[in-house]
Amino acid sequence: MSLQVWLEKSFHKIFPNETPKSRSEINIYAAKNEKEACQLILLSDHDTTVTLDFSAMSNASGYTLEDKTFEILFLQAGSHGTWIDPMRPIENNTVSLKGGEAKAVLWRFDIKKDAPAGEYKAKATAKAADGETGECEVTLKVWNFTLPDVPSCQSAFGLSRDILEATYGLEKNSAESQSMYEKYYNELLDHKISAYDLPVDILSDEADKYMDDPRITSFVIPYVDSDEKQNQYFAKLRKKREWFKKGYFYFVDEPSTKDVYKRFNDASARLTELEPNFRQVVPFYMNPQFDIRMSAVENMYGKVRVWCPESCSWDDLNGCDKIGRGVDNTLGPKMLARQAAGETVWWYVCCGPRAPYCNVHITMEGIIHRILFWQQKMKRVEGLLYWSTNYWGRDDWGAEAGTKDPWTDMATVKGIDPDLYGDGSMFYPGPDGPCPSFRLECIRDGIEDFEYLTMAADLFGYDFVDDLISQVSTSLTVYNTDEDNFESVRIRLCQAIEDELNK
Repeated sequence: MSLQVWLEKSFHKIFPNETPKSRSEINIYAAKNEKEACQLILLSDHDTTVTLDFSAMSNASGYTLEDKTFEILFLQAGSHGTWIDPMRPIENNTVSLKGGEAKAVLWRFDIKKDAPAGEYKAKATAKAADGETGECEVTLKVWNFTLPDVPSCQSAFGLSRDILEATYGLEKNSAESQSMYEKYYNELLDHKISAYDLPVDILSDEADKYMDDPRITSFVIPYVDSDEKQNQYFAKLRKKREWFKKGYFYFVDEPSTKDVYKRFNDASARLTELEPNFRQVVPFYMNPQFDIRMSAVENMYGKVRVWCPESCSWDDLNGCDKIGRGVDNTLGPKMLARQAAGETVWWYVCCGPRAPYCNVHITMEGIIHRILFWQQKMKRVEGLLYWSTNYWGRDDWGAEAGTKDPWTDMATVKGIDPDLYGDGSMFYPGPDGPCPSFRLECIRDGIEDFEYLTMAADLFGYDFVDDLISQVSTSLTVYNTDEDNFESVRIRLCQAIEDELNK
C-alpha cells in the first residue's frame, strides 16, 4: 500500500523521513473552554494529491464541536536539518504529497464552555488521486470542568505594526494597517496571549472594550515626555482597578551599563512623582556590569513591580558576567520575596537561553515548548514575556536583513546567530492576515497546561502539583521528553481536578 495514514499527538514534530506507525486511533483530552488538536500524518511512496474528509466531532447525543484544519509545512533550518513550523489553512480539503516525504495536518477542535462533558468521536478519511484510501478515528474526552476566561498565565508578546505595514505594503497608520494589526492582535488573543500594545490608544473610548476584555492580561502604557499627557493616561487607568492592574510601562530592556541604569532610575523617579503605584517591567538577565558590588534586583526595588528575569537566571544571574563575580543562584528566593510583598513575577525567553534550557526555537522538540510552562509553575512564575511575534525583514543587530521571506527562511536574527531559527517570530504572513506557527499552537497548549496546574494548586496545594511536575521536570535543565509520559501525567492531573470538582 503506497498511501499510509496515521495519527500523532498535537505537539509531536514530524520530519520528512518519519517512520510510519500503525496508529489509526488516538485519544485526546480537553476541558471546556479549551482548544485541543491531534495530527493526521500522510505518506505516499510517489507524488500525489490527497483529498481529506473530516467527519464532525460529535457525542452520542449529536452535539458537535467546531473544528479547523491546517497544513503544516517544512522549513530548512541550516545545520539543524528540516523542521515543521509554518501552518496554513487547508484549501478545498486537498493537500499535495511529495513521494517518500511525510506531511502533517493539524486537526483542531474548539470546546466551548457550554459543551457537554463526555466522549466525542470523529473520523478522517484520506483518498489519494489513484483511489487508495486510509482512515483514522479520534476520540476526544471533554472533562467536566471549565477553564476560566481570564488566563492564569499572564503574557506580554511583542507585535510590530511597522513590520506589518512594511510586509503588506500598507500606508502607515491607514485603515488597512489598523485592520491588519487587529487581525494579528486577535489571533494572539485566540492563543490566550496579550500583545504589548492595544490596537487603539488607551485614551480613546474604543480602548475600553479591550481593557475590559477578561482575556487580555496586560498592555503597555505609553511613556511620554509631557507630564500632562502622562497624567491623562494615569487618570484614564484609575477609572477601573482592573485597567490599572493590567497596564505597565516598558521603556528599558536588559540593563547592564551605567547609562541605561541612569535612564531607568531617572524615568522611575519621574513616574513615582506622578503615580507612586505605577507598574513597570524591566526584562533583565545579568547584574550590573559597571560595579562588582551592585545587584540587579536590589537596584530595582521600589521601581519595578513586574519582575521579569530571563528564565535561566534562576540558575545563574551572573551567567553573562564580565567582571568576575562567580555564580549567582539567589534569584529564586528574591522573586518569591517580591511576590510576598504583593509584586508580580514574570520571566522571558528570546534568543536565549539555549539547550538544555527550554525555549520556543524551531529546532527544539514540540514537547519542550510545553514543558517551559510546567517549569514556569515549578518556579511560581506568573507570566511570560516574549519580545516579538513578527520580526521579519530587518535585523537590528547590524547584519543583512534577518529574513526576506519567513515562509522559507526563519533565521530571523542573523546578526546574533545565523543558525538560530524562529526567534522573535510566531507568525507567517498569509495573503490576508496571520498564519500561526506550530510553535504558537504549542504555546497555547502550554498556557492551558499552566491553567490545569493552577487549578490543581488551588484545590490540592502545591505539594500535589510539585509532585506531578517532578514527573515531567526536576530542574530547568533536567526534564523528561517522553511524550507518552507527559500525556499520562497530564491525564492524571485533569482526572484529579474533575473528581474533586464533581464530588
